[in-house]
Amino acid sequence: MTTTAATIRDVSTLPATHAHLEERNLLPAEHLVDGGYTSVAMRDSTARDYQIDLVGPVKEKTTRKSRKGNVFDRDAFTIDWDRQEVVCPQGTVTRQWSTPPSITPYTRVFFNKVDCIPCPVRTDCTRSQQRPPTLSCGLWP
Repeated sequence: MTTTAATIRDVSTLPATHAHLEERNLLPAEHLVDGGYTSVAMRDSTARDYQIDLVGPVKEKTTRKSRKGNVFDRDAFTIDWDRQEVVCPQGTVTRQWSTPPSITPYTRVFFNKVDCIPCPVRTDCTRSQQRPPTLSCGLWP
């Protein structure tokens, strides 16, 4: 059990918890958690870093893109964490990957304007007429 200030997001404590369990040689094969600890990124990093299957409810998507049926959401993109790149549903690879310093870690990826502006399904990715889409997700590894 870990106790933190109410302003600390639950999911941010999970890597330290797993590190502590690893020090004591107590890592489980499967870790059952509630919705405050789950994300696609956390499941991926937990499996990669500690070989633990993180089991719990995945948060419901609430973005504009997830509420409409004719747009791509984050799951439509292929993420390669090791190569630090994302491939869009049309096969375009990101031009930049960054993890800015932040209290709550997140990763941002950027696509190239030259690739995205003429894309026939661009409006399924972004509402912007001038900028290519970016993805920004909290607690990506």
